[in-house]
Amino acid sequence: MSRPRLLVSGPWARGQVLAIKGRDARRLTRVLRLGKGDLISIFDGQGVEGGARILELRGWAEVKVEVLWVERAQAESPLKIHLVQGLPKWPKMEVVAQKVTELGVEEVCGLLARRSVPWSGEGEKWRRLERIMEEASRQCGRANVPKLSGPWKLEEFLRYQRGKPGARLLLWEGERTNSLKAALEAWKIPPEQVWLAVGPEGGFDEEEVKIMNQEGYTPVSMGPRILRTETASMAVVAIAQYLWGDMGGRASGMP
Repeated sequence: MSRPRLLVSGPWARGQVLAIKGRDARRLTRVLRLGKGDLISIFDGQGVEGGARILELRGWAEVKVEVLWVERAQAESPLKIHLVQGLPKWPKMEVVAQKVTELGVEEVCGLLARRSVPWSGEGEKWRRLERIMEEASRQCGRANVPKLSGPWKLEEFLRYQRGKPGARLLLWEGERTNSLKAALEAWKIPPEQVWLAVGPEGGFDEEEVKIMNQEGYTPVSMGPRILRTETASMAVVAIAQYLWGDMGGRASGMP
C-alpha cells in the first residue's frame, strides 16, 4: 500500500518538524486513522518531495510530523506545456483541469473566448479548480502543481504570453490544410515549451483565429471528427507529451 501524500507548503528540510492542520489533519486522523510513528509522503507543489514520520496528534486539529528526507521530484516532464483553454461550461472545466494535471501540464490558462459561457460565482469556482489540480497532483505522484492563470480576455492573454518562448498551436475545426501531425513533425528538435490553444464549446471564431495566428499560433486540424473541448484538450496534451515529452520515453534533460 502506498503512503498517503500531502501538499505541504515549503521550503522544508530534513529534521524539520511541520504542523499539519485543517482538512489534511482530519484526513490523516479520521479517514486514514494514522498514528504516531506512521510514515507519509509530502510535496511542496514546486518540484520538491520528501518523507515524514508522525510525531504527535492533537485530536483532529493538528498533526506534527518530522521530515526524514528531501529530494527534487522525478515525475515532471522535460516539456513545459501551457494549455490555453477556451473556458467551457463549468463541469467540463473541472474534468480538463484534473486530467491535464495528470498528463503533466505546466500551466492552464483560462481564456474567455467569444463563445465561452459565463460562469456564476467565478471566484469560488476558480479556487475550486486550484484545489482540483492540487488533488490531482497528489494522486498522480507529481510534486508540482500546475499554475492556473486567468481567466483572461483574449487581448489580456496575448499580452501575458507575448515574448515567452515555445511552439504555439491552435486547434481549429475550420483548418483544412495543416494537420496537427504535420505541425508537430515540422519541429526537428523538440521544443522545451509548447502553448496549445483549445476553444470552448463551439470552438474559436474566425476573428479569434486570425488574431492568434498573428501572434504566432499555427491553426491545425485534429482530423475529420469534431471533438468535444474536453476531449480535444486531453488528446492534444497527450500527443505532445508522447512526441516531445516523457510519455514517449524522453527523460528530463534529454534532447
